[in-house]
Amino acid sequence: MAGTTNIPENKASNSAWWYDSSPIIDQAAYSWTAAQNWKLFATTSGRVASISTANARTGDIVQYDIGGNGMNHTTIVTFYDTVSRQPLLTYHSTDTHNIPLNTFVARVAMEAGTATYRLFAWRT
Repeated sequence: MAGTTNIPENKASNSAWWYDSSPIIDQAAYSWTAAQNWKLFATTSGRVASISTANARTGDIVQYDIGGNGMNHTTIVTFYDTVSRQPLLTYHSTDTHNIPLNTFVARVAMEAGTATYRLFAWRT
């Protein structure tokens, strides 16, 4: 954890990373709840290194940004398929588990439509 739960402004800080499920607090720092905030926390704290999506392995993070205005979503690499030679991603939206990276990229491209998009991968 980074930061404290009893300081309201700490929740939105890019240096805060905490989750408190106690009945009294039951909230999280923005870095737990928003893709862009997680990226800012992880990169400014030095907890991740940028890598190629092709090199992503179990435990790494893959994010995407549509339109260049900040991360839209975060996924985690939960398996590496040695047959297809690609990482498999899991994310909570639509309860997606072990989707191949190439399928994920196709979904992002469809969501982006004519807008540009970029993928980012982080070694944790």
